[in-house]
Amino acid sequence: MSKYHPQVYYDARSLLDALVPSQEKQKARRALRRRIRDIIRSYTEHEFDVEDFGMRKYAEDVDIAPLELVIVDKDQPSGLHPGTDFRNLPDVYHPSCVAALLQEHGFDGIVQSPDAQRRDNIQGNWKRGDPPPSTEDSAFRWPQYRRSSKPEIIYPAVLEATTPEPFRLTLPCPTIRHTFNLLQLYCRRNPLLSLMISLVYIWMRSWDIKEIRPVTLSLLVIRFFQEEEVLRLRDTGRLTSVSAELAQASVHYTTTAWMPFDAREGPNQPILLDICHALFPDSYPTRDFSVVLLRFLRWIVSQKFHHIRTGDDERWPILRINHPNLNSASRRFADEIRTFDVTKLPWSRHQLIVPDPFVPTHNHAFNVHRSTLHYLSVLAEACASLLGTARPLHTIFGPHYQPEIVAEQRSRCSSPSLVRPKVSGPPIGIRMERQQYFSDPRVREELLNLHDTISPGQPVRDKRRRTIAKVESSIRSHFGQGYRVEAFGSTQYGVDGPTSDLDLVVIDPDRMTGFAPDVDLSVLPQIYKISEVSRILQQSGFKILQRVPMANVPIVKFKDPSTDIQCDLNINDQLGTINTSLIRHYCDILPMLRPLLFAIKSWARPLGYNSPAGAFGKPITFSSYTLTIMTIGLLQTRGMLPNLQEGTELPEGRTFWLRTKTQERIHCDARWKKVQHWTPLIVEVEQALEDWFQYWGHEHDYRNNLISVRWGGVVPREVPCDRKESESLRDGPFSDFRSSSNTIAGQGAAGKSPLKGERSEEKALLEADAKVLEGQNSGEEEAPESEGDSTDGLPLTGASKDEDGEVEDEFNDTGEAEHLVTPADEDEFDVAPEAGDEPQPSHWQSDVLCVADPFVPTKNLAGPIRPNVIVRFREDCQRVVMRLGMGGNLRALMWFDPRTRPPSPTPQPRARRRQQAQEGGRGGRGRTRGGG
Repeated sequence: MSKYHPQVYYDARSLLDALVPSQEKQKARRALRRRIRDIIRSYTEHEFDVEDFGMRKYAEDVDIAPLELVIVDKDQPSGLHPGTDFRNLPDVYHPSCVAALLQEHGFDGIVQSPDAQRRDNIQGNWKRGDPPPSTEDSAFRWPQYRRSSKPEIIYPAVLEATTPEPFRLTLPCPTIRHTFNLLQLYCRRNPLLSLMISLVYIWMRSWDIKEIRPVTLSLLVIRFFQEEEVLRLRDTGRLTSVSAELAQASVHYTTTAWMPFDAREGPNQPILLDICHALFPDSYPTRDFSVVLLRFLRWIVSQKFHHIRTGDDERWPILRINHPNLNSASRRFADEIRTFDVTKLPWSRHQLIVPDPFVPTHNHAFNVHRSTLHYLSVLAEACASLLGTARPLHTIFGPHYQPEIVAEQRSRCSSPSLVRPKVSGPPIGIRMERQQYFSDPRVREELLNLHDTISPGQPVRDKRRRTIAKVESSIRSHFGQGYRVEAFGSTQYGVDGPTSDLDLVVIDPDRMTGFAPDVDLSVLPQIYKISEVSRILQQSGFKILQRVPMANVPIVKFKDPSTDIQCDLNINDQLGTINTSLIRHYCDILPMLRPLLFAIKSWARPLGYNSPAGAFGKPITFSSYTLTIMTIGLLQTRGMLPNLQEGTELPEGRTFWLRTKTQERIHCDARWKKVQHWTPLIVEVEQALEDWFQYWGHEHDYRNNLISVRWGGVVPREVPCDRKESESLRDGPFSDFRSSSNTIAGQGAAGKSPLKGERSEEKALLEADAKVLEGQNSGEEEAPESEGDSTDGLPLTGASKDEDGEVEDEFNDTGEAEHLVTPADEDEFDVAPEAGDEPQPSHWQSDVLCVADPFVPTKNLAGPIRPNVIVRFREDCQRVVMRLGMGGNLRALMWFDPRTRPPSPTPQPRARRRQQAQEGGRGGRGRTRGGG
C-alpha cells in the first residue's frame, strides 16, 4: 500500500464540483443581497451599494460557504479623506445604526467584540481533544456595539445576522476589495490554493468549527504555502511605482486607501495606507495535492496555536503573509509588530493573530478561542495520521457536515432506476433487501467497453495453446504419456488480460482423487519432485524463474521465451480445475458476471488490493480468486445466482484429497451441479457494480456475518469476530470521536478519539510497507528455491514489478504461488480427516473478514489479510460509492495508476461552474486454488 492514497486530489476535485451551490441557493443569495441593499439605500441619501465578497470570489464556491456582504461607499471608494468630519458620518458607518435598521426589517444577530478574552483555559481533557464547549461569548446583541479600547486603525465592524437568514455584513471599508483581489491573485498563482481553502473549510465545518472564517483560513493557508515554498511572493512593501523590478511583475497593482486612526487621544484622524502587491513569474515547486494537504494538517499541529505564550521566552505567533505593505505613516505600527509588543495593540486578549494584509492592526482571527484551536490541533493530528496511511479523503470528515453524503444525495437521480423486491431463500442464508440503485446508465457502456478492450484476442489465445502444448510434450516425453497438462484460473473463465499468467496443472491419471489416505506419499513418482520437473522444463527451453517445493502445493514458475508467457505449474492439485469449472458455469449463467469481475479487479489492483503475496514488502491483500468468491456470494444473496453446491445430487466435480506441508490429508467435497434453467433477477451490470461497493463499504457486518458460496451467500457466523477492528469496520475510524462530538453538540459532554492508541501500530505498518524485497535472476543461473513459509528471496508475484518501474498488465494473475508462500499459509487449513466435522472452524473467530472456500471446509480465503487492510478496503469501497453517486467517471475510478502524478490542477472555468449550478449543483454522473 502506498503512503498516500492515490486519488485524494481527484476525490477532492469531484467533491467540490458536486457541492457547487444549486441554482435555488444562488438565487436565494442574490435575493438576500438585493434586499439588504434596498434596506441600506432606503436609509441614506448617499450612494451606497452592497456587494457579495464571499468565498466564490477567490476560492471554490460550495453550498456551505457563508454569505459575506460588504457595504460599498461609491462616493468615497478610497476611504474617508483628510478633512472628513468623523462626528457627522452617515449612519451606515455606525454599527449600532445599521443593526437597528436591520432589526426593523426582521433581522437579528450579534457583533463580535475584539476586546473579548479568547485566551480562555481549555475545558475538557487536554490529551483527548474534547470539542470546544459552548463558551458564553461576550458578543454584543444588536444594536449594541463598543469598539476596542486600544489605539488602532479602525477596521469596520462586522454584523453577523443569525435570524431569519444567516449572513455577515461588513460596514464600508476601502481595503476589503483589495484584500479579496489579493486572495484571488494568490489562488491564480497556485491552482491548488483555491482547492485547499475550500476543502479545509468544509473539513472544519464537518467538525463544527465555525469560528475560523473563510478569509482567516485563506490567510493561514497562504502563510503555509509560503513557508513550504509552494507559493512564492516578492516583497514589494518598499518598492516604488516606478521601480524597474515592479515593472517586470506578471501582476502588479499600486494604489492608496484612507483609513481612520483612533489614537485614543483627541479626534480620529485619517491615515494613508499603501495598497501595493506584485506576483512575479517565478516557477513554484509542484507538489501532489495529497502531500500538500497532509503537510498542512501537520503544520497546524506543529504551530501549537493553542499554547499560551507569556514573557520573553517565546515570541508571539503572528501569522502574517509575506506581504508587508507599510508606508511611513504607519511605520510606528510596523515597529510594534516587529518587536511583538502586543500590549500596545488590541491583540493582548487574542489567541491567534492573523493580520490583515493592508491594515496592520486588524486581526482577522480575533474571535477564535483557545479551546477551538486546541480542538483543531487534535483533529488535524488524527486526520493526518489517516491520510498518512493511505486512507481515502472522505474518512477525515466529521459528523456535523458529511460532504460525501450531501453530494451523493444531490447528484443522484430523483427517481431510482430499479426497485429491488425482497428475495426469499433457504433458511441457512441471509437474504437482504436492496431497495434502490442509482448508478448512471452511462457506466454500463464503459463497463462493457472495458471488458471488450482488455480481453485477450485470438493471437494471445493461440500463443497460450502453443505454450500449453509445449509444456505437455515436455512432461510426457520424460515422465510418461499418461500425463496431461491443463490450464485453470481466470484465463479459462474469461476474466483475464493479454499478459495474464497461465496457471497449469499436471493431471496424474493414477491419482484422480488426490492424496487419499491410502496413497503412500513416500513412493510418489518422480514427477512430484518439483526440482526434477524444473530441470526437465529448463532442458526443453523454458526459463525457470522460481521453485517452491515446500508450499502446501509445490509449484515451479517459468517463462516460455517463444511466446513470452509466464506460467505457474503444480502437480495434480486438481481443485484449481474444479474451481475454474464452477466459476465458468456461474459466468455462463449470468453473463454480466465477467465484466463485473473485470471492473472489480481493475479497481483493486492499482490500489494494492490484488496482491495476495504481499510483494516487495507490501501487506498481503486479496487474491483474484477471493474477490471472485466474494462477488459470487453477494450475487447469490441478492437472488441473481443460484447455489450450485446445494442438494444431494451433485454430478459435477468429485471428492478430492489435499495434502499439507506436514503431510496431513484434507478431505474436500468438490461436487457441484449444473443448472440448465435459471431465471436471474434482471439487474444491469452498473447496478451490480454499485451494489458490490455499497455492500462491502456500508452493509456487510464484518463482526457477525461471513460469505460462503457453498452455503448460498452471506450467512451468520456461529461465533462473532472477537477482533476490536470489527467494531471500527462497523462504525468507522472516528466512531468514538463522532459520537462524542454529537453528544457535546447537544449536551456539552466529551469524547475520545481512538486514533491515538493506534499510532504505534500505524507507524509499524508504514515502516514495514516501506521495505522493498529485491532479487533478480540473471543469465542461466539456477532459479532460487523457496519454502512455503519463507519470506526470503524473490516474492512469487510478477505483478508487483511496477514498484521498480516495470508495468505488467492489470490482470497479470500470477498463479496460486502468490498465496502459497505467505507466512500465514500454514494456518489456513485445519486438518479434518472427514468432511463436515466443523462447518465454521473456531479459528475464523479471529478473522475480521471471512470468505469461506467453496471446497476446502475449514479454509478462509481472506485469513492472511491484516485487519488494517480490511479497514482500508471498506473505506475505499465507500469512496467509490461516493464517486459513482456523484456521477464519477468509471474509467478514472477503475484505471488509475498510483505512480502517475495528477495533472497540474487548473481552476474550473467559472462558466462551467455556473452551468452546473443551473443544473441544480449536480456533477456529471500464490493465489489460492481458483487461479482467478
